[in-house]
Amino acid sequence: MKKRKHFIIMNNNSMLKAILVTMAFCMSLPPIHAQRITHNFHNTSMSEVLTQLAKSSKSYHINFMYNELEDFIVSTNIVKKTPLDAIQQVIGFYPIKVTIDGENIFVECTQKTPTKMMGRIIDTHRRPVDFANVALLNVRDSSFITGGVTNENGQFVIPCEARKAIVRVSCVGYHTAYGTYDTGKLGNITLKEATMNLQKVVVKGHQKTFEKSREGLLTNVQGTQLSHAGTANDVLKYVPMVTGKDGNFEVFGKGKPEIYINNRKVQGDQELAQLNSSDIKNVELITNPGAKYDGSVRSVIRIRTRRPQGEGWSGSITTQNGFQHYLGTVDRANLKYRVGGLEVFANMGYLNKKIYEATTQNMETFGENHWNQDINIAASGRSIDFFGKTGLSWQINDKQSIGAYYTNGELNQRSEIHYLTSSYIDETPYESFMTDAESRNKEMPSHHVNLYYNGEVGKLGVDFNMDYIWRKKNHPEDFMENNLSTSEESQIHSTSQTRRRMIAEKLVLSYPFWKGNIEIGNEFTSSRVSNDFAINFASMGSSLTVSKENNMAGFAQITQQWDKFGLQAGLRYEHVKFNYWEDGQAKTDQSKTYNNLFPSISLDAELGKTQWTLSYTGKTQRPSYEDLDGTISYVNPLLVENGNPYLSPMKIHTIELNGAWESLLLEPFLHPYKRCSAERFKAIR
Repeated sequence: MKKRKHFIIMNNNSMLKAILVTMAFCMSLPPIHAQRITHNFHNTSMSEVLTQLAKSSKSYHINFMYNELEDFIVSTNIVKKTPLDAIQQVIGFYPIKVTIDGENIFVECTQKTPTKMMGRIIDTHRRPVDFANVALLNVRDSSFITGGVTNENGQFVIPCEARKAIVRVSCVGYHTAYGTYDTGKLGNITLKEATMNLQKVVVKGHQKTFEKSREGLLTNVQGTQLSHAGTANDVLKYVPMVTGKDGNFEVFGKGKPEIYINNRKVQGDQELAQLNSSDIKNVELITNPGAKYDGSVRSVIRIRTRRPQGEGWSGSITTQNGFQHYLGTVDRANLKYRVGGLEVFANMGYLNKKIYEATTQNMETFGENHWNQDINIAASGRSIDFFGKTGLSWQINDKQSIGAYYTNGELNQRSEIHYLTSSYIDETPYESFMTDAESRNKEMPSHHVNLYYNGEVGKLGVDFNMDYIWRKKNHPEDFMENNLSTSEESQIHSTSQTRRRMIAEKLVLSYPFWKGNIEIGNEFTSSRVSNDFAINFASMGSSLTVSKENNMAGFAQITQQWDKFGLQAGLRYEHVKFNYWEDGQAKTDQSKTYNNLFPSISLDAELGKTQWTLSYTGKTQRPSYEDLDGTISYVNPLLVENGNPYLSPMKIHTIELNGAWESLLLEPFLHPYKRCSAERFKAIR
């Protein structure tokens, strides 16, 4: 049988044309009498499924590359679906995009790798586990590579270039499973039920835990097993498409999300650790945020808490202990007094943990010669953290609330790292050396003040937040190096003192308009970072760097709802001015000014038992301070690195189609983009 092959090449103009064509298609959804498809598939190749759907469809031509999709396995029952709905149902969470152009539907894998990690997640009764997060980790250092989510039959297919990876599987109500596998077909992976967390609560299915929201995916916490998870950090680990821990989270394909608690942006990792899961109502994951969010934000997590109940004094003392090479503890004490609508609270916490890690790294540098370094690393460290928070909130009435809080803390970290490095030049042995490094990190004080108001004045809704942050950190390091090839020894000592200051404000005004509402607002952030660095290394000098950034934004967004159809459109303007000084001299190469417009639009529809949302957003990814910093940093006796002051922002255009059918969530997406020019420089000395 001859397979049909189609290739798509899109520039910016054709991409915008595809956006308009796709949205025009959604605005002209097929009527009730349009062609419907009914078909049952069980462990069938995606290529065969699409072939069957193509034969059944009279309205569309389905185009795809057979060999590219044949490893994706489908088990689902299609009942009276349109061709497009049927395709979206079989795709599920697979990394596959759909492009519509007139009567043509193009189906394509978004990750072009010849190898894939494939398997099926089941429970101890051999039932499929859907909505399980499957993360692939690097076997050398356990860093995150990529990930996916299981479909309704528990199956996953994740394109992966690595030959071997650690597979981490997590899902609500089950113990997390780990295993190291060669890339390919893994077969079944069994998850054991976490019966100790059920506490006589039985939840069948995921209908009450996960559901589609207007902007993304809603995870209900109140009344589910997740309310017993521990803290907000523990809850986020079980949100589909989210991976990470201890305040450091990523969304599959979207990078680090911006996190909010009750419309207030989270400014530090400890805020998530201080929020108990029993106080959380739900968590919403927004994978295509609109005009209300910064142009560089590609995903948002919104945590909503339960309304406080009762009056008088209340308090709690909690402790979490774990063992990973060493015993670690996190202890918290919370005290509240509530009367009428006024609540006064004070929280204190203490963290003490020691870690050990042994890894192997391979570092290659390409230039006039090919340098290769094999580095064996053994590291141990201790972290001691004291933190406190006090504040008040006043629920003036059912429509207005105001509050403020202050936090401070002290962080002390100490680590010892031992390196054994063997280097090669053009595959010929060059030098071997041992390095003993001792690093200390003390952050004190760490001030953070927040003030907020949320309410309604007549029909006008007001949401206001303001933050002030000031932190100081000292970071001395000592290196003792022994060249095993020449028996030479050297000592290197460096100190770094960093001061950070930030003022941030955000105001959103909303007003009813026609079938929905209109929102306008502004956002302002002013930050200053100074770093005083000194080192006794001949080829690297001491430096005093200062960076200042002012970010001003204005936005407008309209939301409308007509029975089963909805529309949201917005526009955001941002002015960013970044200035950089080194040793008192202004650095024009690193100083940047950006003026950008970011449009967004989304259409949603409810058709029978299915819900659909098609959205487009324009975003950017700007280089960080460290990426632009031209200061040379010491890595090891053979290697130094520095930032690239000529980096330019990345423009990102995202088209995303989300769907829900009963308990099944579908989310294929497409995001063409323009990359930055380069990353940090690394050079052999």
